[in-house]
Amino acid sequence: MTAEYQAMRPFVFRLAKVRSLRERTEQAAKDELARSLDERARLRRRADDAESRVLSAAAARALEIDPATAELHTRYLERCRQEREAARGDAARHEPVVQASVASLHAAALEAETLRRLESRRRLAHRLEAARSETSALDELAVLRSGRATGQETAA
Repeated sequence: MTAEYQAMRPFVFRLAKVRSLRERTEQAAKDELARSLDERARLRRRADDAESRVLSAAAARALEIDPATAELHTRYLERCRQEREAARGDAARHEPVVQASVASLHAAALEAETLRRLESRRRLAHRLEAARSETSALDELAVLRSGRATGQETAA
């Protein structure tokens, strides 16, 4: 075999640490998005619960005949409406956080995928070079054997 074929080393992706770092960044972005989505769901549940309390308080006030109790129900209803608006506002203010998490994940995934593709292309190029080198070595071996066989036939 030739020295060229023997010198073929195993594939090493020199950017493996960078790829690993980007994959961890991608995972962190996934985790952040999950937390953000959980928080959005919690805020929406809170807004839904506040809406339910408003409806319940309005129904209770409508049934009340006593003016003093009706006044208490009216105050309670107003407080429930304020809580509902605050809960809706919190949910609405959280949406940009969710959108930022989605954008962050998209960017991190793109960077990680770019390095995975680069590694794949380089691995393929390495395999092709190894196959070319092996073919060259085998061709050289075939030529040497052919020369020996020809030399033996002429000697006989």
